[in-house]
Amino acid sequence: MPKKFDRNKTPKGSVDYQSKNPIETERSKGYFYVRHYKKSGNWKLYFESWKDGKKLQEPVPEVRYQSLGFLPTMTYEQARQAVKHHNFTRKGELKITRAEINAHKRYLEITTQDKILFPPQIAKEFLDRLERSNAKDKHKTKMKNLFFLTQVITSKLKLQPFKYNDRIDEVLAYIKDKKYSVSYSKDIIYMMNKWGSFYSKQTGKFFEPIGKIVPNTQRAIIRENNLKGRSVRRPSLPLTEEILEEVYRKSKDDLEQMKNYNWLRCSFYFGLRPSELDEALECPVVEEHISGVEILVVEQTKLIIKDEERIKRIPVITSQQKECIEIIKSGDAKAIRPDSEWVNKVCRMKNKKYGLRDGYDLYAGRKGFVDWVIKPNKEGGAGQTIENASIYCGHKSLDTTWTFYKDRISVNYQPTDYTESQKPKRKKKSG
Repeated sequence: MPKKFDRNKTPKGSVDYQSKNPIETERSKGYFYVRHYKKSGNWKLYFESWKDGKKLQEPVPEVRYQSLGFLPTMTYEQARQAVKHHNFTRKGELKITRAEINAHKRYLEITTQDKILFPPQIAKEFLDRLERSNAKDKHKTKMKNLFFLTQVITSKLKLQPFKYNDRIDEVLAYIKDKKYSVSYSKDIIYMMNKWGSFYSKQTGKFFEPIGKIVPNTQRAIIRENNLKGRSVRRPSLPLTEEILEEVYRKSKDDLEQMKNYNWLRCSFYFGLRPSELDEALECPVVEEHISGVEILVVEQTKLIIKDEERIKRIPVITSQQKECIEIIKSGDAKAIRPDSEWVNKVCRMKNKKYGLRDGYDLYAGRKGFVDWVIKPNKEGGAGQTIENASIYCGHKSLDTTWTFYKDRISVNYQPTDYTESQKPKRKKKSG
């Protein structure tokens, strides 16, 4: 008689996907499958994954089918073949995060919001338009997240679109309470206007767009964040040239990783924010000074300043910056923004101890820029003053540069006759 199958035991030679670390198996990173409903003849797409040893099976909303290569009009057999191909393609990917799973959850959460303020059919059409746009996938995801947040805020405040502008103070009070940044607050207002305009066209109702957040309100938002002692993200550890060399060693044999390395390198030697470097790569603007020195021209988007003061100019004054300006001129052919996870992984040094919350992210280059740019030229730095460093960073105040960007843990000093006399003398070789 054949042996009875015991569901509680893992067959010999097979993989225990639920207990294995996701890095150790491909399947434990998650996969799609089709569930067949025989009575109706219909089928649905599901995503299965594991977290902390527990299996998660989540339905994929139909609005996501097309972006994943599926059509609702497919037969069950056609869908099965499509899902096999899709899972096989995903096996070759080196980076599979829970972002996909979270995207599916977000779609499901959206459908549970207030159906009076957000009629399902109109909300679905709005999401479809976001999905069909020509924007990059990363931008699409950001827009969907903002739309979800718009639903959360307006549902909580019971706001109809035609009341958005009249009750903007309540929206801003919510934003302050949640300690969102000025930049993120602007994104929320943008999405509220986008949805309000779309909703009014679909329903034939009046809509008055919300105006720009005035400077006084922006300062109040910043002040609220500072008082609460909270920031939007965890501060990054600063990048150094030593770490950059280690990143190069780890990346030099992989073309895609070298593009990530070049992006990180440019952010370090010019002290650019991630968005500033992306803009420079997409549309580089380089001027020539009367002295013949090249100048990288960058527009700052985060500062609360007049439009004419948003432009900052960073001179190319070292060989490292000269190499980076050539990379920037070539655009994304040589440099592409990496993921924060990749940055944190490749920047960690084996011989260095890190705290639980210590890590590197896309701001690591900018955080390390100030110390490099003020380091004496004969020691490998740019030899500039802290005032010049502040200008290159685009800070409104020298206090910002000193408080948040200058490394005061490491011991730095200019050599003196005394320190030179204290250096250990080299022993002469005998013989």
